[in-house]
Amino acid sequence: MFCSVQDHEAGFKDIEITYRSGRKEVIRLTAPSRRAMRQARLDLIQSGDPWPIVQLAVGQDRDERWLDKLDGASADLVECTAFALAFGVEWEKKMLSAAQEQLEKATRTVQTPATPPNRPSTPSAPR
Repeated sequence: MFCSVQDHEAGFKDIEITYRSGRKEVIRLTAPSRRAMRQARLDLIQSGDPWPIVQLAVGQDRDERWLDKLDGASADLVECTAFALAFGVEWEKKMLSAAQEQLEKATRTVQTPATPPNRPSTPSAPR
């Protein structure tokens, strides 16, 4: 899980991130207020863009370009942790469960092998 019950009770989570340059930093993500979440939730529904939720967690001094400076795993960690702080423990459990179901479904799906291209039954004579 991205956030423990203690993180939710404290209202923040400290995480270590890595920039694309290789520099590491510990940052604090903060749970948003209920009032701030109202507008961010509406923005998320209307645009599908996760940034309003993430910005509530990282603060106004960082913009979306800041997220692009992180390596992929760190950017994903920031987004997932911000959502976990914003929507709570039950939301995180549901998302992890849904991801597990999708993974299991994908591994159960039997894929039929591609058929080889049509080949003549006898080799062609040299020309």
